Amino acid sequence: KRRVAIVQQSVEKAVLSRTSQFELNLSPIEVAEQMFSIEPNGYRVLIETGMDQGLISVSPERLLRIHGNQIETEAIAGTQILADADELLGSPKNRIEHDYVRDWIRLNLEKLGLKPTLAATELQRLSQVAHLKTSILADQTNVGIGALVQALFPTPAVAGVPQSDAIRLINELENSRGLYSGLLGFVTPEFSEFIVLIRYCEWQGRYGSVRSGAGI
Repeated sequence: KRRVAIVQQSVEKAVLSRTSQFELNLSPIEVAEQMFSIEPNGYRVLIETGMDQGLISVSPERLLRIHGNQIETEAIAGTQILADADELLGSPKNRIEHDYVRDWIRLNLEKLGLKPTLAATELQRLSQVAHLKTSILADQTNVGIGALVQALFPTPAVAGVPQSDAIRLINELENSRGLYSGLLGFVTPEFSEFIVLIRYCEWQGRYGSVRSGAGI
């Protein structure tokens, strides 16, 4: 309650998160199989990051995809349990939260000299929840991958508005996020893609941890 009150008094929006830790009674592969079966629509990731430690994720959030001359990104913000998904489009709180992200992405692409095209906002239905989603396309010119990632990350979906003030608050109010809300991606000659690490579990030995956040 104290942290929420500080956010409400300080910025338009900030995303606060916290960690839950637990003892694993399954192997990481078994955990991954269960996570992937529960949520078949996310980006499925299983990575060993060291000796007997790693990361499992089923993130629904893509930050950036570059294929040929086209840039694809998306604003995903605003959440409701799946049974009440139809309420999202008419929810003032969720529409405002979504519009922060959508407009921020559009503005930052325009600052790079790009001309983004925004699709209509729609529902992204997952197995447990639904989100508001706006797909955004732009034709690639001579903007490099590094400049695109730097311009688009972190979005208000995992940080807040204004960005610099929200990040400062997060650093003051939270312990280290570790990999949570960070980026995972790859670059190839054909295409490049980056996702935002949410909906994930880290493990080390017999212990696991998850971190979840909420927009305030």
